[in-house]
Amino acid sequence: MKRAEWTKLGRSVLSSADGWSVSKGIFFQEPVSWVLFGTDSDSSAWDQGVYVLKLRVPLFVPFDALDLTWSTRMAGGIRFDREDVQGISAAIREATLPQSQDDALNFWAYVSSYNPAGGEDQPELAAYARILLGDLDGAGTMLRALRSYLDSTQDWVVEMGVRGAKIEHLLEVGGIDAATAQLAEWARYTAGNYGIPVNIRL
Repeated sequence: MKRAEWTKLGRSVLSSADGWSVSKGIFFQEPVSWVLFGTDSDSSAWDQGVYVLKLRVPLFVPFDALDLTWSTRMAGGIRFDREDVQGISAAIREATLPQSQDDALNFWAYVSSYNPAGGEDQPELAAYARILLGDLDGAGTMLRALRSYLDSTQDWVVEMGVRGAKIEHLLEVGGIDAATAQLAEWARYTAGNYGIPVNIRL
């Protein structure tokens, strides 16, 4: 399904009057803060089918592309035929249902947790999430774990170590406000790659 087709269909389902906006095919509800919630499609211009994604994307780690680790395919991962307008529309509605407070809290608890088998990028995300949740002791544990990344032979791993060291330094010299300001800058960078405005009050 082409992006233009997806965008047209999404606009017929999600109303701007309800705060929904779209940029580069990504539908999101404003204001956007630390985490992007919304919906997107997973397909190509040459593919007749499409997956509908429920987006939950932490923005406070600087990425050129959206990290879809915490996003899910709707309808049990069904690949919809591009002609199945009713099915795609229903999946869009389900993906954009309002979050309950419990859902939001559970998501933050999940992101800020640390599973040693979860991948090399997990300590960085967990550290920053804990800062935003006010858990500086927990954040410090994760940031210290990132110091070893500076000795890696892989550039992308070293970059995580460098970012972690920067946040650790900011916490030491400027406290949580300085670290949070840097995370906000990174959130604006990640979202800005897709033309998505971020509204974070510091």
